[in-house]
Amino acid sequence: VILQNKFSGYKKQFFLIPLAVDIKNSFREFNLAKHDDWGVSSLYKFSNNIVNKKRWIERNDFYFDQSINTMTIRLDTFLELYNLKSKISYLSIDAQGNDFRVLKSLGKKINKIKKGKCEASMKTKLYKGVKNDSKTIQKFLARNNFKTKVIEDDESRNECDIHFEKKKLKIIFEFIKNWH
Repeated sequence: VILQNKFSGYKKQFFLIPLAVDIKNSFREFNLAKHDDWGVSSLYKFSNNIVNKKRWIERNDFYFDQSINTMTIRLDTFLELYNLKSKISYLSIDAQGNDFRVLKSLGKKINKIKKGKCEASMKTKLYKGVKNDSKTIQKFLARNNFKTKVIEDDESRNECDIHFEKKKLKIIFEFIKNWH
């Protein structure tokens, strides 16, 4: 409701779909952080290191105010439902610990992505029960023909942004170059 009201003047450019993106079309508990900018709301609970402030001393917003049940959808399912067939120029993912699962939820449609960005944990596991570290995500993207660049988010190296871009197929370029 808050987002819908905030963007009510942009009805042609903004359409709120109350779903969480995950690896399964299902229902999950979603943890709401109604304080500050709501930016730490997540499908996951915080790891004990975060809650006890052993790892991220400068932050004091790692707690949830409420949990709700929400529907989840795979990104490839979403693309099919809305009949989105064209290439995706840029995919920005900030899913609070679920970024890797969002990428995996594209399935074969990951080939539609030209470039994008997601968040990952670095030296600190931020959430319980999920793998969302930078090395795992980079390996996955490399297997799917993306080059990556890691940009650290904070001086403590707790998390980072992974920028990714589809690699050009060198085989085709070599064939064309040698063809004439």
